[in-house]
Amino acid sequence: MQSIEIPELPTLRGENAIKALNEYIKELEGQNNGELTKKQTQTLIKLSQGLISVIETETHSVNAEKQSKSPSFVAKFKKTILRHS
Repeated sequence: MQSIEIPELPTLRGENAIKALNEYIKELEGQNNGELTKKQTQTLIKLSQGLISVIETETHSVNAEKQSKSPSFVAKFKKTILRHS
């Protein structure tokens, strides 16, 4: 069995992650080489847009939490999930 080397990828957060996802969407929209079907391309674009939405929601939630100094729903939810995993 041949081993596969997985490249080390940077961890992106917040605006950097959103920027990278938007660039990925542009690549997907511009791909004309037929490596992916139209349905696969649309699915990857929708998934990327969903991730952007989650990142933006989390960013807004964290900013609101900092302003109000009370934990947001998302923060409470994360804490609950981590406690039970």
